[in-house]
Amino acid sequence: MEYLNESDYLNNDGVRNENNTSFDNFNCAGYALKTYSWYHPYKFFAWEYIEDKLEEGFTRDEIVEDLLEVSKAQMLEDFKNLRYIEAADYNRGAAVESKLLSQLADDEELIAFRIGLEIDDTFDYEDKPIVEDYDFHYRVFRNGHWCEKLGDGDLESCKFTEGIWDGFCVYDSPIYYFAMKAA
Repeated sequence: MEYLNESDYLNNDGVRNENNTSFDNFNCAGYALKTYSWYHPYKFFAWEYIEDKLEEGFTRDEIVEDLLEVSKAQMLEDFKNLRYIEAADYNRGAAVESKLLSQLADDEELIAFRIGLEIDDTFDYEDKPIVEDYDFHYRVFRNGHWCEKLGDGDLESCKFTEGIWDGFCVYDSPIYYFAMKAA
């Protein structure tokens, strides 16, 4: 098994793949974006960032929106073969998948990105809101079906809007969609 080569964290050389990289060396993002590393869609410590935003008076929904936008910007900077698909009007519903897939070129894969953020604003020792949980998750439409990777676990088939979106963390943000060239 190939282990993470830090000099090519984004796998620009295309050396790593799911067959030659240990599954505990990449997360859902690493799988969907084909870095086969523990990719994070930002360059800061998320919990501290969220806590700073709370201290500045941002609401949970404002922080979620900010994290989605910051993550989108970072992904588009990191991956030149990635493009954002504006899909705010159809984040949910039966026709979503076909509308999204119809926007892809033949050599592109569809990636869904979502975050979960749970804030306890009832009480803590300093009488400030605290972050209870934060996470992000990716799914990818690859080889004719949706699939995902949960943390350091195995690859799994999944349904478009069911399953992990309602599981480990409460993933309830809007879903951001991206098209990535399937090199």
